[in-house]
Amino acid sequence: MTVRFENRVLKSAANESRMRGRAAWDITAADAPALRPIADDIRTALSEGAGMIVVRGIDRARMSKDDCERVFWALGTFLGDATMQNPKGDRITHVKHDKDVPQGRGYRSTAELSPHTDAYAILGLFCLERAEKGGLSRAASALAIHNEILASCPDLLEPMYRGTRYASSDARGTSVGPTPTNVPLFSSRDGKVSCFFSRQNMTEASRQTGKALEPAFAEAADRFQTMALDPRFMIEFMLEPGEIMFCNNYVLLHARTEFEDSERHTRDLLRLWLNWEGMRPVVPELYSMNVPAGSSASGLAGYSASAASKSPKPTRAPSTISHVWQRDSASSSPAATSPSCRDVTSTCASQLSRM
Repeated sequence: MTVRFENRVLKSAANESRMRGRAAWDITAADAPALRPIADDIRTALSEGAGMIVVRGIDRARMSKDDCERVFWALGTFLGDATMQNPKGDRITHVKHDKDVPQGRGYRSTAELSPHTDAYAILGLFCLERAEKGGLSRAASALAIHNEILASCPDLLEPMYRGTRYASSDARGTSVGPTPTNVPLFSSRDGKVSCFFSRQNMTEASRQTGKALEPAFAEAADRFQTMALDPRFMIEFMLEPGEIMFCNNYVLLHARTEFEDSERHTRDLLRLWLNWEGMRPVVPELYSMNVPAGSSASGLAGYSASAASKSPKPTRAPSTISHVWQRDSASSSPAATSPSCRDVTSTCASQLSRM
């Protein structure tokens, strides 16, 4: 699903007197009340729709990076609580190549990132600039993959529901170790199937514990990762400058292709991780990775191995995502591979233009 807004609408939001000149992270929802209709459409798409939405219509050439950051943060305040993303405590950060950290986390490199979910409910990405070459975004339906596995190789679901332990490389040298118990790849609560998958973090847990992945889980994880790159379940598209993507981490995996920067074009995306507890009922294990990078806390407060839920018998995921996306037959642009477009400009413009 995509939503298109006239540039003047979001430009006026950026110039709202209560937002102008302030640091993005000091802005609250009360400072941008007219953004609520936009945020409501985003929330609906994430919780009841395909689990992903792309906001288009911002003319990047006419909005400064600071203005983009304010608008992005303001939208995020309506969706959930922004979480810390690194040991510095940043709650909004840049996804770009850091030449000074050649061995840094994947988002600081130019390398391909394999399909994964993040540890929080919502991922937000705002494209400030695209790379000279490559850097395509990928999104795959975890629930469509679940249903295909249930139909074709159901024996793999048992180790997936059993899961494995995860750990953060950013927490090395702190008291934060691997998760206290297994985190299921697939889990079910209140009739809704959810997913958590991060090859990097499960590999880190194996390194820290000195124990290899359980063979049955390793086989299932390999199959899952391969399916997440299968065009039946995955789309590939370019997030263009001025476009914002929000993604439900419990039902969709995201990834990107390798890219190359140049003096003229340097790939740069703003990122938010947002917690929204009401978006989807999930088992407590999915919160066990929700610790600030570099924190001295051990797991989520109140979470322990004894709180781990028992895996139910896998059933077909009751989801609206029977296919990953629908092509936008009305579009002849490369964006035709994106979800079908719903234009809500007319419902929002009159309110936003008064800001």
